[in-house]
Amino acid sequence: FWGLSAVITPNEQERTSFLSTARLGSTFGGILPSLLIPVLRNSTLGLKNGYLVGAVIFALLGAALSSLAFFNTKERVEQSEKTPSLKESIQMAEKNKLLLIVIMAAVLGSTMVIANISADYISNYLILQNGNNGFIPKGTVLTTLTVAIGVGMVPAMAVFPLLRKKFSLKQIYIGSSLFGVVAHMACYLIFVGNVEHVNLYLLWVCLFFMGFPLGIYNVITYALIADSVDYIEWKTGKRSEGVCFAFQTFLSKVTAGIAGVATGIVLDRGGYIEPDPTQLDAMGKQILATQSPDTLKWLLFMVTVLPAIGFALTMIPMFFNDYTGKRKEKIQQELNERHEQHETEKAEAGQ
Repeated sequence: FWGLSAVITPNEQERTSFLSTARLGSTFGGILPSLLIPVLRNSTLGLKNGYLVGAVIFALLGAALSSLAFFNTKERVEQSEKTPSLKESIQMAEKNKLLLIVIMAAVLGSTMVIANISADYISNYLILQNGNNGFIPKGTVLTTLTVAIGVGMVPAMAVFPLLRKKFSLKQIYIGSSLFGVVAHMACYLIFVGNVEHVNLYLLWVCLFFMGFPLGIYNVITYALIADSVDYIEWKTGKRSEGVCFAFQTFLSKVTAGIAGVATGIVLDRGGYIEPDPTQLDAMGKQILATQSPDTLKWLLFMVTVLPAIGFALTMIPMFFNDYTGKRKEKIQQELNERHEQHETEKAEAGQ
């Protein structure tokens, strides 16, 4: 699906606007289940039917919206007539310096998203274990944390096209990563002194700022991969949208795996006590084990310092990205001239 961004238009400004809008929609779509599912499972439908109805709703909605990409899009960039073999695809990837930089940056930054995927730990232990939810109902605390991060991501994705008018993708990537380091470390320093009494409302503010660089990352990786398609076309004369964007899908699985391993290591090191599956309350819900103050500090470390390390590491490969500035403008101009020449030759051949 995201490979369409490289073929719908060769104009980078249009592509940036398209990606920003699309990722905004994707983020809103991701937030909706976290808002609706708790309502359904706490309704008269019950836990089982609530999840079932939610799954059906979002499956049908997702299928309907995804079909728009088939009925209402037009590919304006001409594709290669020959489908590359696996060997040729690997060779193309090896020659694509920008793609390799994006891959390395994504792998090194795998832990950036831990706060987002570990909201359960924040909710259950840093907030609910010690009754830090204030006036917020216990059943909605997790939802508010997820929404706080999402609300931080939304303005970041909205302003991305404006940032792109003044800064290069390289500058935006490094700048947002630095912001991510500062935001996550600030959250850690604010709460580490008293992890048993985390202020939920202040945590919302922290999560908002922690979500901002994630919103930038949510868009900029697709923009960089689209750039890598142009780069390899300039270098080899062949476009490879499928190969380049396939790596994006592959990377999402790899980075999620690395983040999961890092999370497991911290939980083990911090003495985290897993819930006993046989311990259920009168409503049939899992009774959680009580974590020690030291373990709570490790959980805070997991959702703040680990992501900060990821943001610091992800910048390193991007410093080697030279597809930017005047060089990028020159390459894009050469590509436009090639495309125009090709169209002229096709028109003459048709006559």
